[in-house]
Amino acid sequence: MPEAKQAAFIWYHADAQLADVLQTWVESTGKALGIPSRLMVRHQTDKTTFMEIYESGKNMDLESLLRSVEASAAKQAWFEELHSQRKAEVFAEIHSQPTFSK
Repeated sequence: MPEAKQAAFIWYHADAQLADVLQTWVESTGKALGIPSRLMVRHQTDKTTFMEIYESGKNMDLESLLRSVEASAAKQAWFEELHSQRKAEVFAEIHSQPTFSK
């Protein structure tokens, strides 16, 4: 059975005005790690939520990747402007076995 792809999702609340800075940072972080990355946003009346998504390749240690991303984020000037802590979660792709009928 092939190893499932994994993705790290890191979300937090911040001012909507940080979108361009965060987008640039997430793109450059993904490039530096050699993996797909993207930034998503949800605008609500009282807060803006950002979600960074990093997709791992096969045999990639996602926990190490997360430590690297978080260490780099903590060094950025915008890190101090967040309205909440960064929360990280890891999910794996589901591989289903094909069902054959006779």
